[in-house]
Order: sequence, then C-alpha cells, then structure tokens
Amino acid sequence: HSSPVVANAAKTRRAFQLPEEAPERWPEVRQHLIQQRGLDSELVDTAFTTGDIYAQEKPGQHGPMVNAVFVCRDAAGVPTGAEIKATRPRPDGSYWGACAIGTDKKAGSFRAGLRDIGSAARVVVVESAIDALSCLSYIRREKNDYGPVTVISTAGDGPLPKDIASAIHPKATKYAGQDANLAGDRQARRLGNGWRRF
Repeated sequence: HSSPVVANAAKTRRAFQLPEEAPERWPEVRQHLIQQRGLDSELVDTAFTTGDIYAQEKPGQHGPMVNAVFVCRDAAGVPTGAEIKATRPRPDGSYWGACAIGTDKKAGSFRAGLRDIGSAARVVVVESAIDALSCLSYIRREKNDYGPVTVISTAGDGPLPKDIASAIHPKATKYAGQDANLAGDRQARRLGNGWRRF
C-alpha cells in the first residue's frame, strides 16, 4: 500500500510523451552507437527505421547533450517510456544515462529483434537497451543465429514487466543475460524457474 501523496501522484501523472527528436543529430548518435559502443550497423539502422531509436539534444551542465533515445514499448507495441544514454562523455569519462520522465518500467521495455514477443523461439533478458542490441548482435554475428529471437531490456535491475513476461511463448527458450554481478545474479534469480544464464 502506498502513501496518499504517492497514490495522488499516480492518479494525476500525465500520459507518457516521447522526448523531442533531433533528426539532425542522428548521424552523430549512429556513429557513437556503432564506433564507440560496437553495435552492428544493420541492427542500429533497423531500430532507427522502426522508430525504436532516435537522437535527442538538450541543454546540459557541460554544453549541449546529444543522446540516444531507446523507445520502451508494451507487449502491443505502444510506447511506455524511453531509456536515454548520452553519446558524449562527462569530464570523468562516464556517460550519463536515465529513463525519460514519465517512463513506466512496469508497463514496457526496449526490445531488439522480434517485436512480437510471442513469436520468439528464444528470449533473452538484459539490463539496458545497449545491452539488448549488443546481445542480439552477438547472437547474429558470433553464433550465426538469425532465428526468431527477442532481447528485452529491463532498464536496470528491476523485474520484467508482467504483460511482457506473459507474452513470451510457453515453449520459448528463456535466457537471463544480466550482468555477472550481485545485482545481475539477483535479477536473474527473480525471473524464476525455466530461465538459463546466458
């Protein structure tokens, strides 16, 4: 049960709106994802074409921030939020990342591969959108597997959204691809029985 303040905030929360797009910044974001993050160009271009990734620019503490926006969707494909990752490092070399304001991590997630989760023969759960694209790239390039697979990001170490979990075909092979650390191990265990470590 939640406090009256939290309950009221949930009732008055406005519908999620995707962050504003900066199409002129896409070449820079694309280059960062491919060259600095090592993502497969075909996967990045496909995600861009389907509206699952785009560029954002906004004011930042150290000048303009150019970000990659990864659209999170519910099982039906409706946007429910976005993971945002900076393409320019901070002075300490780290990259800023967050979820867009209004993102409902319990309602949807970023996915790479098949959008129709129920048609996937293999499902992998990871902790971020970049991990999802990286994992799919590994499956395609290193394993030479072009079969029906969906890689789902939980945008952190939280649970898999219920409608996403229920959309997974009962006969799908399920992999827990979280980071190999305490938080990742804990999240993998919370997925329950039938999940193999990736």
